[in-house]
Amino acid sequence: MFVKKFIILLFSIWVVITGTFFLMHAVPGDPFIGDRIIPEEILRSLYSCYGLDQPIGIQYLTYLKGILTGNLGVSIVYHGRPVTQFIAEGFPISALLGLQALILALPLGILLGTWAAIKRAQWQDHVAMLLSTLLVSVPNFVLASLLQYFFAMKFHLLPVARWGTFEHTILPTLALAALPTAFIARLTRSNMVEVLGQDYIYTAIAKGLPLFRIAIYHGLRNAILPVISYLGPVMTSILTGSFMVEKIFAIPGLGQWMIHSIHGRDYPMIIGLAIFFSAFLMVAMFLVDLAYALLDPRIRTARVAHE
Repeated sequence: MFVKKFIILLFSIWVVITGTFFLMHAVPGDPFIGDRIIPEEILRSLYSCYGLDQPIGIQYLTYLKGILTGNLGVSIVYHGRPVTQFIAEGFPISALLGLQALILALPLGILLGTWAAIKRAQWQDHVAMLLSTLLVSVPNFVLASLLQYFFAMKFHLLPVARWGTFEHTILPTLALAALPTAFIARLTRSNMVEVLGQDYIYTAIAKGLPLFRIAIYHGLRNAILPVISYLGPVMTSILTGSFMVEKIFAIPGLGQWMIHSIHGRDYPMIIGLAIFFSAFLMVAMFLVDLAYALLDPRIRTARVAHE
């Protein structure tokens, strides 16, 4: 199972590398010209310097060779700085925001969903689902702007933007955690309602145990398994959602560099960051899939019986 999934992972990463490379080279425009007028001799020299004067097949093979050695190319806009340098500087910041958002969203979503399931069809359930619907409906960049206005500009409780202390991470973390919190809450409620209808739950209720304790100690183990499988996609939503959030809060993470590179048609940066994001998220989903199989004995038993 592990070997098969690992081969699929490598193949998927190769497809992303190939697709991203050729799509970016098919996009019209020139990263060197833009609104400027550059002499033909200088333009040819720039193409030669970055290897863009070679046939597309040679460029592709050269890029693949560079990836195998850890070389994602150099930036065109930022004076030839290696793309890996931007990743080394920006990824820890983006990862910190993503980790804080996940740490906030996971327990909050599970508790909200469990509370809604226990109080099913009551006003608490309606309030929890209304709140989750609002969090899903509001884009994170709109929520980020609202958080800035109320908590920073109006009440002066937190910094408006920039990066420095823990206080600077609170508002962007809240903006990033809103959507996954809502999804986790709805997913937990749906599964918990199903679990609470099982016979062993009724047996525990007949013994006089409180419903909340039954849900936490007996039902949550089964209801939480689909939430674990959602951790891969939730990492995707947090990291891709950080693009605009980092821009709004002027955070020097990978999301801000991605936006700047797109505006500047910095092909090596766009391709390198897209490949890094894709590879990171694929590896994360691969690990989540393995963890899900380890936590759920039914999956392992089914696979062994199939083999």
